[in-house]
Amino acid sequence: MDSALYLGLLPLVYLIFDLPFQLEKRRILERYLSKDQVMTQSMLWLGIQIVLYGSLLMVILETSDLSLWKMTFWVILILAPIYFVTDWLFKKMARSGDPDFVSDQEVQKHVKYLEE
Repeated sequence: MDSALYLGLLPLVYLIFDLPFQLEKRRILERYLSKDQVMTQSMLWLGIQIVLYGSLLMVILETSDLSLWKMTFWVILILAPIYFVTDWLFKKMARSGDPDFVSDQEVQKHVKYLEE
């Protein structure tokens, strides 16, 4: 049970380290979008992170008595579809509020392309 709780803390640590990036992104977006659009995107991002973290924690706690391989299998089987659906939902909802929406992945691809 203790190892399952420690595994559940990993995404929380990621969220803590990702928070400064999200705050900087929010400050940049506030220059170009209305406050309502920025708030909607921020709340949508936060909601999706809570869904993903809650799902991961629930799967880890439910599979904590299984071996590491079986736990990993169930985490991937359950969380991969949830991740892709929430990512698609976030992009769709963000684009509906802002036709010029650019995702973090698109920015990263563009930066890598410019560096080459």
